[in-house]
Amino acid sequence: MKINQDQTITSKTDFFYYAFRNILLFCLPLTLISALILSLSHSSAANNSSDKLSLNIPISCTMSSSGSDSHTTSMISGQRKENIGTTTINTVCNDKNGYAIYAMGTTQNSSGEPVLSSVIGSDYDIKTGTAEAGTGVSSWAMKLTAVTGDNQMPPDMVNTYTSYTSAPNSWTKVASRSSGTSSLVGSAFTTTYAIYTTPSQPAGAYTGEVSYIMLHPSTTPAPTTTLDNAFAGANKTRLILKTDGTTVEEGSAGSEDIPEEDIVGRYYKMQDMNSGICDATTYVDTAAETQLIDIRDNKTYYVTKLRDGHCWMTQNLALDLSTTKPLTSNDTDLNDNSLSGAYELGYTYENNILSWKPANTTKTFNGTSVSGWISSTTTPSSARKTDGILTGHTTTGNYYNWSAAIASNDSNSLTDNNSNANNSICPKNWRLPNITDNEFTTLNNLYNNGSNFDDTGLTISPLWFVRNGYINGSSLFYYDAGGDYWSSTVYNNNVSYFLYIGTNVVNTAFSLGYHGSTFGDYKHGGRSIRCLAR
Repeated sequence: MKINQDQTITSKTDFFYYAFRNILLFCLPLTLISALILSLSHSSAANNSSDKLSLNIPISCTMSSSGSDSHTTSMISGQRKENIGTTTINTVCNDKNGYAIYAMGTTQNSSGEPVLSSVIGSDYDIKTGTAEAGTGVSSWAMKLTAVTGDNQMPPDMVNTYTSYTSAPNSWTKVASRSSGTSSLVGSAFTTTYAIYTTPSQPAGAYTGEVSYIMLHPSTTPAPTTTLDNAFAGANKTRLILKTDGTTVEEGSAGSEDIPEEDIVGRYYKMQDMNSGICDATTYVDTAAETQLIDIRDNKTYYVTKLRDGHCWMTQNLALDLSTTKPLTSNDTDLNDNSLSGAYELGYTYENNILSWKPANTTKTFNGTSVSGWISSTTTPSSARKTDGILTGHTTTGNYYNWSAAIASNDSNSLTDNNSNANNSICPKNWRLPNITDNEFTTLNNLYNNGSNFDDTGLTISPLWFVRNGYINGSSLFYYDAGGDYWSSTVYNNNVSYFLYIGTNVVNTAFSLGYHGSTFGDYKHGGRSIRCLAR
């Protein structure tokens, strides 16, 4: 084989020979290398495997009671007893973020105060307190004690409750375990009670209840129940208010087919309110606020639970009275069926239903004898604003004389000083405030620092009292400057008590018979109404 200097091939035979030789020389090493790589790869996969292991421990936190000695005792009036029964509250919680225990006195009176409820009447209920002799009042108290000893990891007790003290009237933290600790080895505390009765405390049975709940992590805020939650918990049904002013019960046939653009809102009924619903509401002020519907005319009102323990309307009543449309005890605060005195005229009582037919209407301003007046204006310019916007709370509502306010056509027959009318034009299960229990005074103390010279705290959230004046004869007085709100309490045959507010004066029991240059506080003056739940 000859190859020229320039490496050109001179023979076909030479071409195939050299070609074959070169292929072998070049490809054989590549083949061997490739085979080795493939062999190593296959060998590695065949001898490698993995098996995963996972573990999940779910959070489990429980609370139970054990070893209960009955919290029952007998005692004579004027005596004090301690250590009435013992219950151990056991907790188990593996949440590394800890837990908290909350307590609340769930037997409460109409003012939201925990009580030992008396079977002989609420006038004899024993309120929670320190249960100390010498206070002049009967009271009962609770005490909590951490359980210590072997195999125990006691919770941290809130100091307030380690000696006899008042049961809280809303969910309040009484014990906790901090984050990073475990209570699986044992965590418990005991509960016991003390009672003091005055010598005048009558014989009878008295019962009360305190509830406890566990929440975790330990930073979980106190549980709350809004008014809407409380209505739902009481199995009340909402009404769907349509744009044409009619209502349909939610969940009824066809209610789901109503177009959303035809729906104003969904509301629980004013008339379905009861003390259990208000007591179950643990939020107060604006946090509990909702709107309820009055089934008498399908008007809606803002309502909230206030710090005094009552549920109040925070918007003025705007019910229109008509001489052709009687109000009945099915939907109105009509309770006295004696048909005498203030309730003799215009009343009938048949088939356990009490009816009242107003003698006058609220349609016009026309003199001192009318039942009331429909407002000719919407909102005073002095009304408080939220972010510059007037809210529904600040609407004027209607004006009523006191006779109309208590659903009477002859209120002059009520003359006993400091007595309270039994009926009103509030929705059923609602009533007028009264002066004998200082209900306006309590609000002024809680929200206005008790001031008698400035009404600012009463005219803003959550109360929203409006300075919409009052009517005397056919004239509107003090509009934008003052506001008057009827109570159910009579002063004499001509005068009844009311709340008066102004920019430089607050009088929570106005009854002087003189208002400015007119006698507007006489029963025939037209004033506003705020109702609170019974």
